[in-house]
Amino acid sequence: MSIAIIGSSDFVLGFGLAGAHTNVVATKETLLSEVERQRSAAIIVVEGTLFDTLPPAAQENLSSSIAPVVLALHNDGDERRMRSLVVTTLGIDPDKETARDTAKIAKG
Repeated sequence: MSIAIIGSSDFVLGFGLAGAHTNVVATKETLLSEVERQRSAAIIVVEGTLFDTLPPAAQENLSSSIAPVVLALHNDGDERRMRSLVVTTLGIDPDKETARDTAKIAKG
């Protein structure tokens, strides 16, 4: 399962430092073509401010995509929506998996 990150150079740099492997710098002029090029990814994370420059019909089309899931990430605490999309896409809840991993480590 792969995750593609699309946005400004600062946006993708942050994800790159966190370990994301597919990081694409895009502008409002190139965003749709870059999303199309990354269609093989399971999840495409797009910088929210860049996503907001798209026409409403394009935003709706991308937001309703199931394969891949396209997530516009804004700086306004979109964590619940992201968690919901991860659970839907991957079938796991990151919080529950982390709790399980912590319990396994504690047991040794």
